[in-house]
Amino acid sequence: MQAPKLYSGTTVRFRLGSVVCPDQQQVLYSLSGLVELIGNVVLVSDYGRKKDHFAIIDVAGVSVPLIVRAAELSVVADAPKEADVQSVISPAL
Repeated sequence: MQAPKLYSGTTVRFRLGSVVCPDQQQVLYSLSGLVELIGNVVLVSDYGRKKDHFAIIDVAGVSVPLIVRAAELSVVADAPKEADVQSVISPAL
């Protein structure tokens, strides 16, 4: 695979496993809460009387599902719509 032409200011995408320096653990420890992740909603859960309050999200490369407040999520363009949601669970996990 030939490397693309790169210039200062070019926006690129890469995997954490491609980072050579610093080591991957140091990169993980240095991440801030501002890093955005993209994943797929697995389940939507309520919180008492608040319907659809949490979402359980699978993120590629993360070995455990993540639970996120639904209000903190934004839908990525061309993602499955609300009608595609098949499962809703109660807080009694």
